[in-house]
Amino acid sequence: MIEGLRLAPSPGIRRTFRENCSPERWFLTTGGSVTVSGVEKSAQIQETLERARAATDKLLDPISDDELATQSSLLTSPLVWDYARIANFEEIWLLRNLNGDSPVLVRHSEVEEAFRHEDEQRPGLALLRPAAVRAYAEDVRGRVLDALEHVDLDAPNALLHDGFVFGLVVQNELQRQETMLQTLQLRTGAEYPVPRATAPDRAPGGPTEIRVPEGSFVLGAVGERWAYDSELGAHEVELRSFWIDRAPVTNR
Repeated sequence: MIEGLRLAPSPGIRRTFRENCSPERWFLTTGGSVTVSGVEKSAQIQETLERARAATDKLLDPISDDELATQSSLLTSPLVWDYARIANFEEIWLLRNLNGDSPVLVRHSEVEEAFRHEDEQRPGLALLRPAAVRAYAEDVRGRVLDALEHVDLDAPNALLHDGFVFGLVVQNELQRQETMLQTLQLRTGAEYPVPRATAPDRAPGGPTEIRVPEGSFVLGAVGERWAYDSELGAHEVELRSFWIDRAPVTNR
């Protein structure tokens, strides 16, 4: 039986950490008659996994270990829990389900114990030391990269088709980054040290608001393998005319 869970995307700030982060843009695109060798595929997958992890680490670098372990809002988990779930999702899909490995989690007793009582303790999740979670995540990633050197990426396995399972793991990490960003937004008394830079306004000049005329459009995903169940079933929708701001706005 395949282990895993379905994650809904969370709202968050995307500008700083989510450029070019769509799994579809990151992953194996070998259409037409282009042939990609197993070695090239393996290297591309490794680079993609490492790039996602580097973005997670960059997001958390300015946060102290005490803050990582603190639950700043009842709406979200401590940041260290999101990091632990990233590693656990990767272990479940790339080591247990794909490679048939025994659980790595049992080698990390502190993290295993916290996961064992996770559902019982909501919203007061167990205190997890960031050092223990980093050790678990590094152990999982090391084993994944070792396994990647030996896996037959062209095997007739649905999980391996076009690197699907690896894209699944990347997608989960990117979504966890959004959850972390939401948590950072909900903190009080602590400002996240976003680099002070003026973002370029790529929108063309014009009025503050733009009127969108009435008409029909197709709502729902079409030919999108990363779509959620709730995004499927594309259908035409009639929409009345409305006004929308030309550029993104904030509540500050």
